[in-house]
Amino acid sequence: MLLVTPFFIKKIGNEGYGLWMVTISVLGLAGTLELGLGVATTKYVAEYATNRDERGLSTIFSATLLFFGIIGIIAGVLLFWAAPFIVSLLKISPGLIQSAILSIQIIAFAIWPSLAIGALLSVPRGLQRYGIPSLISIIQSVGAYIGAFVIVLVIGSTIPGIMVWIVALYWTLFLVSVLYAWWVLRPFGVKIGVERPYLRNFLSFSAYSALSNIGGRLFSSADRILVAALLGVSFVTYYTVAIGLANKTFYLAGYLTQVIMPRASELDALRSEGEITGLFLKSTRLISILSLGIGAALFAVSWQLLFLWLGESFALTTTTAFRWLIVIYSLLGVLTVAYFVVNGIGFPQIAAIGALGGGIVMTILMVLFSRLYGLDGAAFANIGYLLNFIPMFFLARKYRLPFVAITKLFGLPILFFLLIAILTILLPANFYIAILLLLVVGILYGYLVWKEAAKYISSFGEIRNGLFQGILK
Repeated sequence: MLLVTPFFIKKIGNEGYGLWMVTISVLGLAGTLELGLGVATTKYVAEYATNRDERGLSTIFSATLLFFGIIGIIAGVLLFWAAPFIVSLLKISPGLIQSAILSIQIIAFAIWPSLAIGALLSVPRGLQRYGIPSLISIIQSVGAYIGAFVIVLVIGSTIPGIMVWIVALYWTLFLVSVLYAWWVLRPFGVKIGVERPYLRNFLSFSAYSALSNIGGRLFSSADRILVAALLGVSFVTYYTVAIGLANKTFYLAGYLTQVIMPRASELDALRSEGEITGLFLKSTRLISILSLGIGAALFAVSWQLLFLWLGESFALTTTTAFRWLIVIYSLLGVLTVAYFVVNGIGFPQIAAIGALGGGIVMTILMVLFSRLYGLDGAAFANIGYLLNFIPMFFLARKYRLPFVAITKLFGLPILFFLLIAILTILLPANFYIAILLLLVVGILYGYLVWKEAAKYISSFGEIRNGLFQGILK
């Protein structure tokens, strides 16, 4: 996405690219209908597989296929019908109105597969198999841009053509996900069928994780739709580029820590509170260094990166918003461990409070600050999602962890981040200063990484196996 963004902006313009992002955000907002089944699937597959519970696993798999089939069809029809009304809410050029309506109507056909893919891939993740799910997720995101690149370059098609490609891609990956989920469950004797007691537990858990999902969708999709409605579709391009760079720290943290939820679920089933506490503390400390270290590096070269990538005009418009988003997403990366642990030990309501509350606060702040401060205000509004500190405070209270122990997890990485941010703002914006700041970031966070790695890795050769494998042993 990062490599081809300048190409798309040049070929289809700021407003065209913004329309593309808004259409994808409409699909993402429809993801609220996922109802938390993905998180519930990971938890209960891990739990039932540990106990070799064939009936429980059969219920999970069958219920996932049934629910998303029904929900996907109903939601797709409703979105197709509502497309003209949605477009009427956006600030968009008259010449793009019909293209916008058609694009949303086409993407309505992708609701069913887009909802189901995540939940189906939660099956192998619950069994701690991450290779194929990760590959499918990469193809889902990268493949959309590769196909769009070919369509725009060769055919010269615009946004509706790109949407047709995305629909075809999603349906293909949906079928692959169904087959792979069924294949990994075969050793457990899974059959098609639903049993009420298992279904009741599954839906009860997912009711809370559904609230988390709604908050997450407000955070990751509704924001772009709000920017299009409040500032204009062209501003969605500036906002999407800034957030698309800044959120890499958060998504990397989430990718690395996804192994924690099934592990926490296993330990909870074994009543191993001490091991859960150790998992939480060690993992949070390491992910804090990683997330804040990458964030500090991005902050140090924020102006230079935008200038080289998209030009001076784009950098002037976007740098302040980009820096706000780097700070917020780096802090959110720190919180991923706590989110997975509370879900893994059976407290999805705690994660739901943080996610839903954060999404609501962010939405309110965006309406207020976008009108006052434009793009910078929209970026700052993301700070509302930091209510996701709630799961971390809950774990500290549940396991009687002193406040000092929690602050030690990320105190020094945050101080280093603040130092780099202050120096970046105060010093002249030139490439030599940026290189010097990157060197400082490398020294500071390299020291922290090596210091932590030495606690869990017995020899230098084991580093290649990854820090989190060392933690989970």
